[in-house]
Amino acid sequence: RDVAVTGVQTCALPIYPSLTGYQLVMRFFNYLNPQNQAKLQAFLATAFTIQRANGTMANKTQYLANHPTYNDAVLRVDAAQYGGGLLTVNSVNWQSTVPNAYSPTQYTFAWVNGAWQLLSFNRYASSTTLPAPLTAA
Repeated sequence: RDVAVTGVQTCALPIYPSLTGYQLVMRFFNYLNPQNQAKLQAFLATAFTIQRANGTMANKTQYLANHPTYNDAVLRVDAAQYGGGLLTVNSVNWQSTVPNAYSPTQYTFAWVNGAWQLLSFNRYASSTTLPAPLTAA
């Protein structure tokens, strides 16, 4: 069953979906810094949800009230797919100051009113070795 997300519009296919995905995820990491709280609030879609590796979930309001910061984030984008106004990014991220903690992640961005917004973020269990690149299905 298809579920519509209010306000999502189609846009021109990103020429390099993986590059666009990388830029959007790094923007998200930058907006997590306390001085960028207003930008983070605008960047998160109204229907934003996060699912953490421990199984807990949060909506936009809950996440804005208690989110981490990433001052030293490193990101590898493995695959990105675009369709119907949504860009899904499969990646692995880690912090350069935290050795041997690689987290596979998946982000979904929605094109809403002429701009990208983060719709969902899933973090999977960390690994002590850098996982092999994921491939798009």
